[in-house]
Amino acid sequence: MEKLAAARTSPVSGLGPGASGAQGDDARAHLARQASSSAAAACKSCARAGPQQPALGHFIFYLLCSHWASKFDQGWRGDDTKPSEFDLLSDEEIMERCRTAPCVYAKDPLFRCPLYLPRVCQDSVVKEDIWGLPSSEELSLKFVRSNTTIPVPRVRRTFLYDDYGCMILEYIEGEQLATCWPRLSSVTKLRVAWTMRNYIQQLRRLESSRPGPPGDTPRKCDGVHFQFRLTGPFEDYEAMEDLLVQRVYGSARRHRLFSSKRLVFTHHDLNMRNILLDTVGRVWLVDWAWSGFFPEWFEHGSMSWDPSRDDPPSWGMLVHYMSGPYFKEYVTCRLG
Repeated sequence: MEKLAAARTSPVSGLGPGASGAQGDDARAHLARQASSSAAAACKSCARAGPQQPALGHFIFYLLCSHWASKFDQGWRGDDTKPSEFDLLSDEEIMERCRTAPCVYAKDPLFRCPLYLPRVCQDSVVKEDIWGLPSSEELSLKFVRSNTTIPVPRVRRTFLYDDYGCMILEYIEGEQLATCWPRLSSVTKLRVAWTMRNYIQQLRRLESSRPGPPGDTPRKCDGVHFQFRLTGPFEDYEAMEDLLVQRVYGSARRHRLFSSKRLVFTHHDLNMRNILLDTVGRVWLVDWAWSGFFPEWFEHGSMSWDPSRDDPPSWGMLVHYMSGPYFKEYVTCRLG
């Protein structure tokens, strides 16, 4: 079990923002093989411990973990070169289809944000009204695809239309977790939670010295910890911490609010509407608009803050296992 814990937390050499192509594939394959082989080693260790009940339970648990880990990088990416109907459409034709295309994914019940996306063809959806190209979400999606085994939609095309950015994304056939969660068995719910924990651990291996979205220049930040408005950009951790401290104390005095200054990659909006379960049971993460490099407790804080107050209690209990717990930081920021 010690070997498995080490494998989960150890960084992968050569994995950085520039990893792509063969290098990115090698890194993703390494992550999957590392998780699978480490889980298998833990199984053997538990098996040698004898017939005691705790060892048997650990053996079964890590056997399941090994099985799930072996599926992380199997076939979810598809063929990036496979032709699509949208390849034959001009930008104007795509926007014309948006007016009549069926919409997928749900709207946010509290903010009424346009989280639904028009499905312009069989394998593609359009995300409109994006500020600037390349957008922070586009950079984040490409960064995550290059540096992790996390299933995320592929960016097919971006273009400007009436001064607004539009992004064509791969359509994922599946259901939002918010919709299908009540129908899932207890075992499937635990599998989803374990998978989410693995995804978050992968993201936390990716670090930066500058807060905010990935890219060559600092970008503005958004999300729950920035009161849902564009804030920044920040040159370093201290500049961002000053803002958070000022919201709690009324001034940017130095207070020891937060336990870690590590800036790790964070989705920053992992609510149940942004997690999809596809037709074969694979877990996908969508809507990376607020993602970037932030303190590691940001993920727990954003998952714990439930704006609609309708997440099932079973999900709320699993949040602490998946991303935390960071209760001190969460309560402090909520006070601000």
